Amino acid sequence: MEAAGADSQNNLDRIVIASWPGRTPLERGKTIVVAEGRFNSAKIRDYATQHGKIDRQKGREVFSMSGHVEGTRKSLIFLDDSHIAVINSASVTPLSVVNGKNTRDPMRERANRFTDAVAFLIIHFPNYPDILAEQGTVVLQSESLARMVDWGSFSLRPDGEDMRLSFEGECKTQTNAQQLQSTIELFRQFFGPGLFKSNGGRQIDQAAFANLQNQIRNADIKVKDNRVDAIMKVSPDAWKLMASLTAP
Repeated sequence: MEAAGADSQNNLDRIVIASWPGRTPLERGKTIVVAEGRFNSAKIRDYATQHGKIDRQKGREVFSMSGHVEGTRKSLIFLDDSHIAVINSASVTPLSVVNGKNTRDPMRERANRFTDAVAFLIIHFPNYPDILAEQGTVVLQSESLARMVDWGSFSLRPDGEDMRLSFEGECKTQTNAQQLQSTIELFRQFFGPGLFKSNGGRQIDQAAFANLQNQIRNADIKVKDNRVDAIMKVSPDAWKLMASLTAP
């Protein structure tokens, strides 16, 4: 994004990322990033000229560059003055795929729940048993957490000085929901510093970690029918610690 003329700290207002797998195990998945903010179009053009080329697709300029994977392309296009889209493809056709007015859009339905969130993540899990079978991999259903869940949603909302982290797991069956609840309960019972011994050699603030442990253990976890809801309040120091533990 820096190369696209955007200061990620000051010039980006919102980012939406959509990613989905290929139709077969051998087909490369697609990822689209749409960013809203203030961009330097001249800097984008210069970067595209130096590192790729400028095409025209569907009557618009498309800046095409080499992708991160050898032999692949990525494309950047201005949707309007304040929105750009980047896709890991030489074609921007996936951007023009629109559901009909009467077509149900389950992803949008779930996104509408999080209009007050500062960030959210929605995951739709495909039929993993079929995909794994095509790849010649055998995994028991009870060993795969992803097979329990149809949709998973994470959201982050401000709550005074704290943040409220929520998880919604929509499972395939009520039994799966109970299994998912048990998995979450097991995780929070065994959550401890030992999970992060290889934390890049960085020292863990023991007081902050104890506070984080306490907040995890106080998380509210409920099951209703085939749905699991978990809500956790995260203090500023615990949030800072979580960021440091997950940093590369």
